[in-house]
Amino acid sequence: MNCLLRKVVFSKITGIILFILLLPTTKKLAALPITTSLYYSFYITFLSSSTAADSTLDVLGFVLIDCPLSRYTLYELTQLRKKNKDLNFKIVVPTLYYTADEFKHFVEVNKIKDIVINDAYKLYCRAFDINISPSVVLLSTTKKPIYSGAIDDYAITLVLHRLQPSIYYLQLAAMQAKQGQAVSIKKTQPVGCVIE
Repeated sequence: MNCLLRKVVFSKITGIILFILLLPTTKKLAALPITTSLYYSFYITFLSSSTAADSTLDVLGFVLIDCPLSRYTLYELTQLRKKNKDLNFKIVVPTLYYTADEFKHFVEVNKIKDIVINDAYKLYCRAFDINISPSVVLLSTTKKPIYSGAIDDYAITLVLHRLQPSIYYLQLAAMQAKQGQAVSIKKTQPVGCVIE
């Protein structure tokens, strides 16, 4: 087996085994609709720290430690977090192929210790079907995805970008959701590094 295939098989098997081991510990899964994806069910049941009465929108930012666009996205998310105290921000870092020291250094340098999620087995990535870093997901007050994709249109390719973004997708979606409107752009194609 080549290295990439081994990583994919290991990742899938680990996620399924972890899910099966944790399945008997809760009865909440039985109440979920059959059409809900397996990983999204896992997120809702085990990983969500919000309660049903929570009325805040959640922003999940997915970044890889070594992706060049991650620094830009982290800066933009930090600025957005300062301006929007009513949004709950989390930075999800898939760390299966990074050392603990690399992760710790990344968290310290970017000052995200209070909002970082170490997604070692890519449960969040699978729950929200994220395979490109950087990506963002905006969750409604009922914790369902209402926007997924790029934070804005800054990046054209991994190394080519605009001087300034012209469309701020995440800000627009959050503003519309806060005003009770339907989100006009629900999904965009992020540009960046592949999450393996």
